[in-house]
Amino acid sequence: MKKLLCIIVDGLRSETLACAHAGFLENISRRGVVCRDVICGSPQTSLAALYTVLTSLWPHQHGVTDNKGPDRDTPMELSLASLCRYHQRTISLLFSRDTIARLIPPRMLDNGLFINSQGVRNVDKRLIWAAGEHLQTEKPDCCFLYLDGVDIATNHFGFLSECSFEAIETVDRGIAHIFEQIRKVGLENEYVLMVLGGQGGWKYSSKNNKAHNSRIPMFILGPDIAEGMDIDMGPSLPDLAPTMAHILGIPLHPDWQGRVLPEIFARNAPSERTQSPPCPLGLVGQENIRPAA
Repeated sequence: MKKLLCIIVDGLRSETLACAHAGFLENISRRGVVCRDVICGSPQTSLAALYTVLTSLWPHQHGVTDNKGPDRDTPMELSLASLCRYHQRTISLLFSRDTIARLIPPRMLDNGLFINSQGVRNVDKRLIWAAGEHLQTEKPDCCFLYLDGVDIATNHFGFLSECSFEAIETVDRGIAHIFEQIRKVGLENEYVLMVLGGQGGWKYSSKNNKAHNSRIPMFILGPDIAEGMDIDMGPSLPDLAPTMAHILGIPLHPDWQGRVLPEIFARNAPSERTQSPPCPLGLVGQENIRPAA
């Protein structure tokens, strides 16, 4: 059974990533799996997308359509967090935006840490250092780390601004630090690292294109993960909960809409670049799917 560390970098887009000096993430793309166009669908808000990540349902199904939280009861029994609890896997959440607390109810959490990004400078650094120590001492089976420094920089200084690049580079160094902390205690062969971009900053994109803005990058590195795999297109947010559950050795919920991404695993990795089927439910039209190279 493997453990999972999922780092959500709100506001991280492929456009800004291409302009920043993110050496560790580029190293992951060579040593692991990268997909620069994970399909998010709409609405394009951070909290709605993260609910989709955990429930494998699109927003019109789970009921969260903005950053304020659910307007009705959400099917939390479908959440990956609920399944972790049921199968006795420990789960942690470290975050800096109060609405993120709604992702995982306290009854499902083993550990939680909130540092208010509105009142603390360099909040990403604070959370990163806390995460490194937490992983070393507590060794949770599933750990979610939410960072919103890139989104804050984009909101204040603009899309593709120097400040947004600096925020990405800070996160990149931070992820390298966390990986080193895991390595120091011999856990590098136990944890799969997933780095996922976030929906923050989409309205500031220099490309006024809805299809483009509904996609984010994803990087995966760890034991049993394919090496040097570049997934061209196709994976969508509902595919992440099944894939995470597969990593954790947890049975998939029968009502999940997504699928496990077999192409990311070493034993299933083809020798050439991989393409996956379009997202389920037909929510993204064919005009939004990039043609094969």
